[in-house]
Amino acid sequence: DGIYDDNDDDDDDDKAIDDEYDIVKIYTLEGPLLFSNAHLLPSIFDWNGDPSNVEVHLQNCTVHDYTSMNALNKIAEKYKKKQKQIHLKSINITTLKSFDKATKLIPHFKYDVDVHEEHISPAMRLNVAHGSRRQL
Repeated sequence: DGIYDDNDDDDDDDKAIDDEYDIVKIYTLEGPLLFSNAHLLPSIFDWNGDPSNVEVHLQNCTVHDYTSMNALNKIAEKYKKKQKQIHLKSINITTLKSFDKATKLIPHFKYDVDVHEEHISPAMRLNVAHGSRRQL
């Protein structure tokens, strides 16, 4: 009749799962991102609580200016300081051209164009045009 904790074995199982699969937090931005709303971006990201891999999906978002690129770069820099990676995905051609022109100004994040993955939830979605937030 001893006292034991059934959860001890579960902790080892959870660690094995964490080692086998990367946990990725996905944020999805929608609408135009420009100087007038770029200041909203830091309020949705959680660089302290997010896992070590973070993706920002921009499929319905166009980054219009250097102010918004700088805001994304500063967010990526905060993740980098926490030894976390942030990757921008599903970038449209207009945003890609802007990023390509400003590569020296945005050293802290990686981005790509071709993403053929299905939308994975849960994700935080921010309509940057309206500053609204909703959890998927």
